Formats: sequence, C-alpha cells, structure tokens
Amino acid sequence: MKPTDFSVHVTSFLTHYLAAQRKVSPNTIKAYRDVFTLLLRFCRDVQGIAPERLRLEQMYVSLVEAFLDYLEREKKSSLRVGSGNSEPSFPDILTRSVLPGKGSSNFR
Repeated sequence: MKPTDFSVHVTSFLTHYLAAQRKVSPNTIKAYRDVFTLLLRFCRDVQGIAPERLRLEQMYVSLVEAFLDYLEREKKSSLRVGSGNSEPSFPDILTRSVLPGKGSSNFR
C-alpha cells in the first residue's frame, strides 16, 4: 500500500527535520514519535480512522482538540503547548517548509 501524505510528512518531520536539520536529542525525537503513536491510536480506536488511511486533509482543529481532550480525560495527561520550548510544532513545520505556499488552511 502506498504511504499517505500524513505518514510521509510525519516521517520527514521526525527523521529529516528534527534529527538532521534541528539536531535535537534522540529523546526529543522519541517523545514526538510517542505523541504521533498516541494520535494514530486515537484516530483508530476513537475516531474510526485507520492509520494507514489517515491523510493531512483529515487533520482538522476539531480532531486535534478531541485528541488533546482524550489525553487529558483518558490518559490523565496533557501536552503543553507554548511552554517555552523553542521547537516549532508539526503544523508550523508543514506550513513553513514541507508544504510551501499552502498556508495554514490545511489545519482547519
């Protein structure tokens, strides 16, 4: 099966951007990987979206918000955004470098 655009961009983000360009620690890359794993499980188990079919166009704000609510409610955990960490978010990377000219309209 051909990889989806989402899987291609996540792989590029983890291996090329974080590892090669930003040269972040292996633990930081593992933390990002683990969050994407949780997101894929959430999409599969709660939203009914098979990970191998997940596409960027399905990454709406409402899906991400539902995922964050799920983490807080079910996993008793939360992801802090803007906590002083200088690393840009995955959507920032997509809109600035991976998808040039596309703007933030990919994240509704």
